[in-house]
Amino acid sequence: MSLTVDEKMENLDRFLTDYREKFHLDKIKIKDVDIATTVGEIKRLHPEEIAEKVLNWGLYSFAIQIRINEVKAKLTWVEDNLNRYWGIHQQNISKEYGFTAYDRKMLLLENNEYADKLYRLRTNLNIELIQLEYLPNNVNFLTKVATQIMEGKYRELNSNKRN
Repeated sequence: MSLTVDEKMENLDRFLTDYREKFHLDKIKIKDVDIATTVGEIKRLHPEEIAEKVLNWGLYSFAIQIRINEVKAKLTWVEDNLNRYWGIHQQNISKEYGFTAYDRKMLLLENNEYADKLYRLRTNLNIELIQLEYLPNNVNFLTKVATQIMEGKYRELNSNKRN
C-alpha cells in the first residue's frame, strides 16, 4: 500500500510532535508579543516591565526557531522525495528532444499529481521559511536594545537610592 503525500506529511507531523514532547518543547507557552515596539515605548516602561517584555521576546524567538527547524525538516523531507521521484522517472522523458534536466522535471510535474503536490508543498514551505527566518534577528536586536535601556534605568534607580 502506497501512502499519499498528505498521509506521509501527517506521519512527519506526528514525528515532529513526538520530538517536541520528548524535549518538552510543547510546554513552552508564548504570550502575544509586539515586535514592532519602538525605543520610545521601551523607554517609557518601568525596568520590571522591560524585563518581562525581554523574557517574552526571548520565548517568542525560541518558538520561532522551533518552527523554523520544523519547516526545514519538512522541506528536507519534501526535497528528498522530489529528488527520488525525479531520479526514478526522468529517464521516461527523452533527452532526444533537447530537454534540459529542468525541462524534464517540469514535464514530470505536469503529468503527475504526486510530484506536483510535492513541488507545491516545497514552494509553500520555502515561502514560510523566508518569512520566518528574519524574525529571530529582529527579536534579538529588540531584546538587546531593551536590555540596555533596562540596565540604564536600574543604574539610575540605584544611584537615586544612594543619594
